[in-house]
Order: sequence, then C-alpha cells, then structure tokens
Amino acid sequence: MRYFYFATSLPPLKLGKKPEISFKDFEEELKTNLTKQDLEKCKVIRLWFDLGNILAHLKKERIEVYGNLTEKQIEEALSIHNILPQYVFDFFDAREDLDLQIRDFPALFVAFFQNEIPKATGFLKDFLIFEKEIRLVLLALRAKRGKRDFAKELQFEDVHDPFIANILAQKDQPDYEPPPEFADLKRIWENKRNDPLELSEAVIEYRLKKMEEMTELALFSIDVILAYLVKLILVEQWNNLDEKQGKAVVDLFRKETENQGF
Repeated sequence: MRYFYFATSLPPLKLGKKPEISFKDFEEELKTNLTKQDLEKCKVIRLWFDLGNILAHLKKERIEVYGNLTEKQIEEALSIHNILPQYVFDFFDAREDLDLQIRDFPALFVAFFQNEIPKATGFLKDFLIFEKEIRLVLLALRAKRGKRDFAKELQFEDVHDPFIANILAQKDQPDYEPPPEFADLKRIWENKRNDPLELSEAVIEYRLKKMEEMTELALFSIDVILAYLVKLILVEQWNNLDEKQGKAVVDLFRKETENQGF
C-alpha cells in the first residue's frame, strides 16, 4: 500500500520546534488513512509504550500518551486478560507479588522483543532491533561504569543471542566496546554521562538520526509513516525535557537497563 498523499501532507519535524501536528492529531490521521494491516504495525510500536505505562501503573506513576491504552484500559486488560499479548499475561501469572512484578519487569521488555521482532518486516523490524540493541549498549556502558555483574544484568536475556554473547564476552575487560554501528552512542555516553539533561537530549537526537537513516530509500510506504510516528514522539519528548525531566529520563534508562537491555 502506497501513501503518497498522506506522506507528503505530513509537516516537517525539527528538534526544539513544536510540531505542527500533535501526537493526538496524528493518531486520528493514522486511523483515517491506514489500512487495518498497517495500523496494526503502528500498534506494535505503541505497545512498547504500553509496557512502559504498565510499569508506571504498577508503581503508581504518571503514564505517557504514546501507548495504545489509557490507564483505565490497562487496568481492565490486566484484570480480565484481554487486548494485550499473551506473553504479558504469562509474565504476571508467574509473578503474583507486586514487588516481584516490578523487580522482574525487565523480563517483560525482553519478551516483547523476542515475540515481536520475528513477526516484523521492513522499518518495523529494523526499529525493534535497534531499540533492543541501543538499550543493551546503554545497559553495558552503565554496568561497566558501576562495576556490575554483566551476567546478573542480563539474566533475562538469551545468552545464545550474538549481541548478548558479545557483551558477556567483555565482562572481565576494563572497558566495554559496543559493535561499530554504536560507536557514536558510546562517544555520546562518555561525553554526556555526567549531565542527565544533555545525555537525554543527545540520545534522543541520536535516535532521531537513526530513524532518518532507516528510511532514506523509502518512498510513500508504510515505513515512512511508521518512522514519522517514532520521530514525532522523539520530538515531543525533546520539547518536554527540562532539567528535572532530563534526570528522570536518565533514571529511566538506568531502571530499564537493570537486569536487561529501553
């Protein structure tokens, strides 16, 4: 399916500038313009934010607007086991204690990638792999700086995954060297790690650049629309940052990368 008119009608996005279209308005545009099959691809991206919102709900924190579900819908879904994928309910069925659910929540993020990446294609697949790997790189960098046990940090991951194996192979090294494609991310980390706000902004900018690279050759396809969805969220997140929120984002990286790989 080609989306020539829809793709060309989307206003440009720029960090530091308020988007001409809000996320909520774009959400309505998606419902109006996309096929049911392509709308499901958007829902997979937003499912990632649903999981973050579920964790926020468990901790009685504010949820974000980027997921598929409202907080009330999350409560209902967890109560009657509907709407969300089965692996979400499998996670909760194995852990009835709230403290255990929060402690082991990284396992659910791991399950998300393990279940959704094999089913995805095109930009969606590239995006999911990138998000999985960027979080693993940030986990390893933070763990190495804090002299944490890599095996414990990665306890929910598949040790046979080459990306995971590469991290574990460096557990006794004085420094962690990510794969070459993440060399820029390591430089960002080293230069900004002591300033939460600057690190938050730099990682958002890094993500945005990667989204643009992934769709350089895509023309008017669903890949362009999916990338715009991600970029719009990134621009909104950048614009919402202040010193307090910047620290919160870095804290989120720490919490999300404890025991997994965000």
